[in-house]
Amino acid sequence: MLGIYGTTKDVALLGTSTRIVMLVNLAIISINGLFGPIISEYYHKNKLQEMNSLYRQLTLLLMVLTLPFITACFIFPTEIMGIYGSEFIEGKLYLQILAIGQLFNVIVGASGQILLM
Repeated sequence: MLGIYGTTKDVALLGTSTRIVMLVNLAIISINGLFGPIISEYYHKNKLQEMNSLYRQLTLLLMVLTLPFITACFIFPTEIMGIYGSEFIEGKLYLQILAIGQLFNVIVGASGQILLM
Protein backbone atom coordinates (compact mmCIF):
# COMPACT_ATOMS: atom_id res chain seq x y z
CA MET A 1 0.00 0.00 0.00
CA LEU A 2 2.82 2.39 0.82
CA GLY A 3 4.33 1.70 -2.60
CA ILE A 4 1.11 2.85 -4.24
CA TYR A 5 0.21 5.83 -2.06
CA GLY A 6 3.56 6.86 -0.64
CA THR A 7 6.76 8.16 -2.10
CA THR A 8 9.88 6.16 -2.88
CA LYS A 9 11.50 7.87 0.11
CA ASP A 10 8.78 6.55 2.43
CA VAL A 11 9.21 3.05 1.03
CA ALA A 12 12.96 3.22 1.58
CA LEU A 13 12.57 4.45 5.16
CA LEU A 14 10.02 1.78 6.01
CA GLY A 15 12.07 -0.95 4.33
CA THR A 16 15.17 0.00 6.30
CA SER A 17 13.24 0.15 9.56
CA THR A 18 11.71 -3.24 8.85
CA ARG A 19 15.11 -4.83 8.26
CA ILE A 20 16.43 -3.47 11.54
CA VAL A 21 13.46 -4.59 13.62
CA MET A 22 13.43 -8.04 12.02
CA LEU A 23 16.59 -8.79 14.00
CA VAL A 24 14.21 -9.55 16.86
CA ASN A 25 12.73 -12.32 14.72
CA LEU A 26 16.04 -14.19 14.83
CA ALA A 27 15.48 -14.92 18.50
CA ILE A 28 11.81 -15.73 17.99
CA ILE A 29 12.49 -18.13 15.13
CA SER A 30 15.26 -19.85 17.07
CA ILE A 31 13.08 -20.38 20.13
CA ASN A 32 10.10 -21.53 18.05
CA GLY A 33 12.26 -24.02 16.17
CA LEU A 34 13.29 -25.65 19.42
CA PHE A 35 9.92 -25.33 21.09
CA GLY A 36 7.78 -26.95 18.36
CA PRO A 37 8.81 -30.60 18.79
CA ILE A 38 8.72 -30.29 22.57
CA ILE A 39 5.16 -28.92 22.46
CA SER A 40 4.12 -31.80 20.26
CA GLU A 41 5.66 -34.34 22.63
CA TYR A 42 4.15 -32.79 25.75
CA TYR A 43 0.71 -32.60 24.17
CA HIS A 44 0.92 -36.20 22.97
CA LYS A 45 1.86 -37.35 26.49
CA ASN A 46 -0.85 -35.08 28.00
CA LYS A 47 1.74 -33.06 29.97
CA LEU A 48 -0.14 -29.80 29.65
CA GLN A 49 1.14 -28.38 32.94
CA GLU A 50 4.76 -28.91 31.87
CA MET A 51 3.98 -27.37 28.49
CA ASN A 52 2.50 -24.31 30.20
CA SER A 53 5.55 -23.99 32.43
CA LEU A 54 7.93 -24.27 29.47
CA TYR A 55 5.90 -21.73 27.51
CA ARG A 56 6.20 -19.21 30.33
CA GLN A 57 9.94 -19.82 30.70
CA LEU A 58 10.60 -19.43 26.99
CA THR A 59 8.50 -16.28 26.79
CA LEU A 60 10.51 -14.83 29.66
CA LEU A 61 13.75 -15.84 27.91
CA LEU A 62 12.57 -14.15 24.70
CA MET A 63 11.76 -11.00 26.60
CA VAL A 64 15.17 -10.96 28.29
CA LEU A 65 16.93 -11.50 24.95
CA THR A 66 15.00 -8.96 22.90
CA LEU A 67 13.99 -6.24 25.34
CA PRO A 68 17.41 -4.50 25.27
CA PHE A 69 17.26 -4.21 21.48
CA ILE A 70 13.65 -3.03 21.47
CA THR A 71 14.44 -0.50 24.19
CA ALA A 72 17.41 0.75 22.16
CA CYS A 73 15.04 1.36 19.25
CA PHE A 74 13.17 3.82 21.48
CA ILE A 75 16.13 5.46 23.19
CA PHE A 76 18.51 5.69 20.21
CA PRO A 77 16.36 5.66 17.05
CA THR A 78 18.38 8.44 15.43
CA GLU A 79 21.66 6.63 15.94
CA ILE A 80 20.28 3.28 14.77
CA MET A 81 18.74 4.70 11.61
CA GLY A 82 21.83 6.86 11.10
CA ILE A 83 23.87 3.70 10.51
CA TYR A 84 22.43 3.63 7.00
CA GLY A 85 23.07 7.33 6.39
CA SER A 86 21.85 10.71 7.53
CA GLU A 87 18.93 10.67 5.09
CA PHE A 88 17.46 7.63 6.87
CA ILE A 89 17.17 9.39 10.24
CA GLU A 90 13.72 10.59 9.20
CA GLY A 91 12.53 6.98 9.46
CA LYS A 92 12.99 6.80 13.22
CA LEU A 93 9.22 6.91 13.79
CA TYR A 94 8.80 3.88 11.52
CA LEU A 95 11.44 2.11 13.59
CA GLN A 96 9.67 2.87 16.84
CA ILE A 97 6.26 1.79 15.55
CA LEU A 98 7.65 -1.49 14.24
CA ALA A 99 9.50 -2.03 17.52
CA ILE A 100 6.16 -1.77 19.37
CA GLY A 101 4.78 -4.47 17.07
CA GLN A 102 7.74 -6.72 17.77
CA LEU A 103 7.34 -6.09 21.50
CA PHE A 104 3.81 -7.49 21.33
CA ASN A 105 5.12 -10.37 19.25
CA VAL A 106 7.63 -11.19 21.98
CA ILE A 107 5.12 -10.74 24.82
CA VAL A 108 2.75 -13.38 23.43
CA GLY A 109 5.68 -15.75 23.00
CA ALA A 110 5.33 -18.91 20.98
CA SER A 111 1.55 -18.97 21.08
CA GLY A 112 1.38 -19.31 17.30
CA GLN A 113 3.69 -22.31 17.50
CA ILE A 114 1.43 -23.91 20.10
CA LEU A 115 -1.59 -23.43 17.84
CA LEU A 116 0.28 -24.95 14.92
CA MET A 117 1.36 -27.99 16.90
